[in-house]
Formats: sequence, C-alpha cells, structure tokens
Amino acid sequence: MECRRMTRQALALAIGLLMGTSAMAQPSVMVLGSAHLASLKPAPTAAQAERVIASLATYAPTAVCIEAMDGAGIETALHDVAGNASRLSTFAEKQVQLGMPQQLALGVSPADARSQAITLLAHWGQLSTGERVRLVQLQLAGYEMWSAVLNWSELGEGERAEAIKALDAETVASLDKLRDSPKEPAAIAVALAKRSGLHRIYAVDTFEDEVTMMALVPELTVFFERPELKASIERLKQAFDAHWQPTTGEGALLDTLHWFNGSDYAKLDRASEWDVFEKPSAGTAGARRLLLWNARNAELVARLDRVLASVDGERTFLVIGASHRAFLERALGAQPWLEVVPSERFLAEKAVTSR
Repeated sequence: MECRRMTRQALALAIGLLMGTSAMAQPSVMVLGSAHLASLKPAPTAAQAERVIASLATYAPTAVCIEAMDGAGIETALHDVAGNASRLSTFAEKQVQLGMPQQLALGVSPADARSQAITLLAHWGQLSTGERVRLVQLQLAGYEMWSAVLNWSELGEGERAEAIKALDAETVASLDKLRDSPKEPAAIAVALAKRSGLHRIYAVDTFEDEVTMMALVPELTVFFERPELKASIERLKQAFDAHWQPTTGEGALLDTLHWFNGSDYAKLDRASEWDVFEKPSAGTAGARRLLLWNARNAELVARLDRVLASVDGERTFLVIGASHRAFLERALGAQPWLEVVPSERFLAEKAVTSR
C-alpha cells in the first residue's frame, strides 16, 4: 500500500515537472450566504460594512464570484432573444444596456472584448490611464459588468476625468450608481475584490432553472396560501428581524451574517422554505420545485469548480443568497481534493486574522 502511494506521488510530481509547473496547493472555497443587504432597514453603516470586508479579507481570496450571469452566457442567450426574454430582462438587462454601446464604440464583438480584457488584466500594474479606461470599456462590451464596476472604482481622480471623455454621461452615471449600490455584488464582492488587489469578478449563475421554476407558480399558488406555510415563512422573517440589530455597533452586520452562515439558520431555512415542498399538499409541483433547486445548485458547483481550476482559483470566494449556502457547502465538501472553508469562521466577533 505504501509503495502504491509513493508511486502515485512520484507520478503526480513527474506530470507537474513535464508541464513545467509545481504541484498546485489544494484549492479552497468559501461560500458566504447573504441576507440581500438592500432589504436591511435601516441600511448598514459604512463602518459596519467595512468591518465585514476587513474580516472576509483575511481569507485572502484569489477569485471572487457572484450570483449573476457571465458574459459568455449572456452572449449565447442573446442568440435567441425571444426564447430567453424572461431570463435576460430579469437577470441581465443592465449588462446588455451598458454593453452594446461599448461594442459599437470599440468595434468589437462581446467575445473579442472579453479576450482583449483578459490580456490587459494580466498587465494591470503597467497599464496607462488610457488602457485602464479601455479595460473598463472592454469589460462592459463583453457583458462582464461587475468586473468593469470593480476597475471603475479603482480609477483615481485624474483617470476618471479621462474616462469621462471616453464614456457617455449615462454610462458614467450607471457605473457610479452600481459602484455605490447596497446590493451584494457591489457592497461585498467588489469591495472584497478591491481590498484583495483583484481586477475581475466571476459570475457563476445561469438562472435557467429559476425561469423554469416560474412555470410552476400557478400550480403552487394555492399551496402558498395555506396558513401553515404562511406561518412558516413568517417565523423565518421574524428570526431575520431579530438578528439584524443595527444599533449594537460596528459589529452589527458581522453578527447578522454570522447567523446567516451558521447551522441554526440553515435548519430554520430548510424547514421553512424547502421541506414544505415534500408535503403531499404540494403535489408534483413541489417535488419538481425541489429538483430544480437542486439542479441550480449543481450548476453553481460546476461553475465554481471551473473557477477553482483556473489560474485564479486557489482561494475562491462566492457571495450568494443565504438559502444556497448549506446546499453548496455540502456538495462542494463531497470533493476530497477541495477544502471548504466555513465563512462563519470569518464572521465571528474575534475573526481569524490569517490562514
């Protein structure tokens, strides 16, 4: 047995040497379940948000991912606008709105824009102001909107002045608004990527199964009106309200996210939102809803695996709706070659300061 193990190790080392690379460290992934920050009333303060980013930054992510459609997926969906109208209008309207004018201005296709952007990204530290502005334009043209927002937020005063000359006023206003948005892609993903010295945001959702799920709503409407289901959802809402205590100080948002990423929330959420679909009263639509939820999470795992396999993927971070977190961690944890780092560990009052 020991001989076989040594043979496998020698083979892995030989393959690494033949490829001209050293053995890759075991990749890790952290999934942060969030509460849809834009719904918090009152909104978190800048100091409360900063406390969260400072804690998450100790993970030192090398790739930051979000719950959004990627540029290639949007481009493919646009080949059949009629068939994908619901998905595009719900989940990619802003990306398309900002992307098409830049394609015309630069004379590039979305795929070419993404390719050129990746080339520029590799030399960020050596880019001139004009090249940094062009990078933002290329990322918009490639439907990689949140990457563009990230690099827009990196521009200094002088660089912004040059950028405003290259971009129309509506695009500038949109980039500023997106940069300052209270939603997770800006408030957590862009802020964390910026703190970590990154210049790209990976979008890892397709929302195809969410659109399919919408077809089940008419059949499930009567089920949703049942008193016991309404009571179950109300318990979840009350627990959420009880755990957002904005007046408790700078650690308030950290505490709320700590709860969202713990086992108590996972159990409550499953009982309130998912186990109910197993009841006979949910009918076949309930069973189908669970399968579509599982399919979406499986697709998210597959896309995360591709990020983890990329040159950036050593420590991959994903921010996503809190209901996904436990399901994703369970599926990712089934992979013996992958370390799943609990985000809860980085959200405690005395969060770790190094790995």
